[in-house]
Amino acid sequence: MNNLKLLNVQSLDSHKRLEYLIRKVVDFELIWGSYGDNGWLLLSDENGRRIVPFWPEKEFVNEYNVTHKYDYFAKKIDLYYF
Repeated sequence: MNNLKLLNVQSLDSHKRLEYLIRKVVDFELIWGSYGDNGWLLLSDENGRRIVPFWPEKEFVNEYNVTHKYDYFAKKIDLYYF
C-alpha cells in the first residue's frame, strides 16, 4: 500500500471509513489490531470507556503506531475468531 492510499482513506468521513473497513474485512476475512508485550492496544474515550481499535489493513496499524509512538506491532485476526 502506498502513502497516497493511506491519506485518501484517512481523509474520508467516518461513515465512509467504516464502509471501507467492512468491505476489506469481508473481502479478506481478516481484521488487524495493534499488539504488544501487554496484549492488545487499549485506548480510552473522553468518558473513560476502554476502546480496542481495529483496522482494515496492516499498513494502517503500522502508521498509527509510528504516529503515536506506540511500541506495538500489527497483528492479524482471522474473521472467524474475531
